[in-house]
Formats: sequence, structure tokens, C-alpha cells
Amino acid sequence: MNWIIYIISCVVDIFVLYVLFGSILEERRENIPLGFVFAGMFVQQLITTVVSQNVENPFVNLGVQAVSCFLLTLFYYSGWIWRVVTAAVFLTIAVLSEGIAIAVAEQVGVKNIEQLHDPMLLLAELFMLLLAMLTRVFGRNKGNISRRYQLGYCVIPAISVALACGMGVLDDTATWLFALAGLLIINMVCYYIMNYLIVSVNRVNREEAMEEQMKQQKEKYRQLYEMYNERNGIVHDVNKQRRLLLQYLENGQVEQAIDNLMRMDEDFRKTYTIAQTGNIVVDFFLGKLKTDIEKLQGVCKIETDIVCDELPIEDYDMVVLLGNIVENIVEAVSVIQNPEDRKVKVRIAQSENEFTLYAVNTMDESGKKIKKGPYHGYGIRNIKKVIKKYGGVEKIGPKDGKFQVNIFINWRENAGDNKQKNNGTLDS
Repeated sequence: MNWIIYIISCVVDIFVLYVLFGSILEERRENIPLGFVFAGMFVQQLITTVVSQNVENPFVNLGVQAVSCFLLTLFYYSGWIWRVVTAAVFLTIAVLSEGIAIAVAEQVGVKNIEQLHDPMLLLAELFMLLLAMLTRVFGRNKGNISRRYQLGYCVIPAISVALACGMGVLDDTATWLFALAGLLIINMVCYYIMNYLIVSVNRVNREEAMEEQMKQQKEKYRQLYEMYNERNGIVHDVNKQRRLLLQYLENGQVEQAIDNLMRMDEDFRKTYTIAQTGNIVVDFFLGKLKTDIEKLQGVCKIETDIVCDELPIEDYDMVVLLGNIVENIVEAVSVIQNPEDRKVKVRIAQSENEFTLYAVNTMDESGKKIKKGPYHGYGIRNIKKVIKKYGGVEKIGPKDGKFQVNIFINWRENAGDNKQKNNGTLDS
């Protein structure tokens, strides 16, 4: 029976470590499986158990726990200071939980505590889990929970333990029943706080999502406005050069006219020949992609085959589609350590009936982290929304060490359906 209690205690202790790391540290490293993390925590439990059974010095035991806990933090992204803080918090919670367990046992009249090592260990681990969960409430979710409810989470366990201790020494049945009723009331209050927590967090998440959506849509419209300004700039430059050429020819200055044409051709070749599909949105983002990748000392190959004047996707939807694809590609390529491995290929083809887009980029294999915000993944989601809106199909994801995007739209076939669809609002 004792070994079953010991196994349960180890499982609870592993869960404490997992909860505590999730509250203080950043995300787990992508190249380390979750099962490997739990295996490391299990090994840590074995080591600390062996040391505690063979070494009587409490400072040595605390030192072993501190070092082993610190080594486990290497599975997570974080700075060295926060790793030390995590180990210190773990030791503090361990000492406090053991003290609370002993105090509760003495209060309810338990004798020979030293002989009840395994049950006391389980009780201490449960108090340790409670303290770790409280650190989570005051840590990650601090901004989503009001202060009075945070305090309630601390007070309720304390009152429950006090009532339980009192029930252990009560002889009067009526008083015992009142204490039991108090525990039930405490549980109902806890349920109310939990319900408030769920509603509050959901409301805050919705508000943050709406703010992020508005921010992203504003950015997409800004990009669209920038593209139209660029097109107007081109028209302005062409009209200016056209008037200058007419003036040269009227004055018989043929050589000057030829020199001016050569300079115009060179300027346009340098500035506007990255992509010339006839669609300013496509040209803008393809040019931006090539420029950004070349700034990263990578290689970007772009192929276009547009044989139809009309594209099947409206300008704003095309901004969402290409804007997110380009952003994801640049973000993924930027973390690759070797510039020679930064490679991108994009091909866009358009016929009278079909629109296809193929994009592939190399991926980092060293496990270096890409910063992920709370709305990471919206880009892929919105790409799929645009494709669904126009009746297309897609296949997006990693393959053979590369990230690939395949999009196909038979837009003539779906043209009638698209006119009847409500455009809707994209997340970003």
C-alpha cells in the first residue's frame, strides 16, 4: 500500500513541476517532446528520493532538489535569472507545503507522524500542488482576474483546511454537521468564483481578439493604400517623362531623348521588374518578398504565368492572402542560422479558368524559437478563409523539411456562387 501512495505522490510532484514551469517560464522548446519532459521529471523524482533516503543532511537534500529543478528548466525557453527564480520558488513551495502538512496533522491529533512517512508525503505533495496552482492564478492570468477573486482563491483553501482540522477534533454531532455545511458552502463559493473566472477570461479574450482583428485589418488597408500610391507614383513618373520626351523631340534633341529613354528603362528595370503581372497587389507582395529575402542574404525565385487580365480574387482578399503568406515565409526563413539555407520559391499561374499559387520555403532544423504571440496561427486561418470564400482548395503544411503552400481555385466554375456569398469579416 505504501508504494502505491509513493507512486501517487511522485505523479503529483511531477504535475506540480509542470504547473509551476508553465506559470513562470516561457514555452517549452519545440524540439523537445512533452513525453521527454515528463521522463526528465520522473528521473528527478528518483534522484531526489534516493538522496533523501541515504543522506540525512537536509541542506544536501535541498541542494539536490534545487540543482535538479534548475536542470529541468533547460527544457523551456527562458533567461538564467528566471530559471533560478523557478528553482527557488519550487523549493519554497516544497518547504511550506511540508510545514503545512505537519501542522495540519498535529492539529487533527495525528500521533507518530514519522511512522506515517508516505501518507504525510502525499499530503505535503497535495498542499504543494495547491500552492503551485495559486502561483498560476497570480501569474499568467493576473490581468484577467480581479484582485478580490485572486484573494478568494487564497482564502478558500485556508478556510477549508481550518474546517477540516476542526472537524477532526469535534465530538458533538451537531457541531460536526455545521462544519460539514461550512465546507459545502465553501465549495459553492469556489464554484461561483470559477464560473466568474471562465466568463471573465472569455470576455477579455474576445476583446483582445477584436482589437487584434482591427489592428490587422488596419495594417492590410495600409498596405493596400501604399500599393495604390505606388501605382499613382508610377503614372506620375511616366507622364513627367513623356512630356520631357515630347519637348526633346520638338526641339530636335534626339540624342537627349534617347539618353532619357535609356535612363527610364534602367530605372524601371531596377525598380519594377521583380514582378509584372499587371496586378498591383501581386506585384507589390512578390517584390516585397524578394526584397526581404535578399536582405536576409537568402535566395528567392519567383515565377509568374498570368495569361488573363482579370484575377479571381478581390484586392483586399488578395492582400490578406499574399500578405500572410509573405509574412509567414519571411518569419520562418529569418530564424535559419546559415544564410545559404534560406531559400524561397513562389509560382503564381493564372488562366481563364484556374488560379494556382505554390510557395515553398526552407525551415530551421536547429530548434531555434520563432516568437509566437497570443494570436499566432491567424494568418493560416485567414488564408484558408479566403480560399474557401472563392471555392478553392488548399494544402498547407511542412513536407520533407520544407513548408509548402498549394492553392488551387477554379474561379470560372465558382464565379456565380461567389457573387451570392456574403464577404464577411476576416480575423486579420
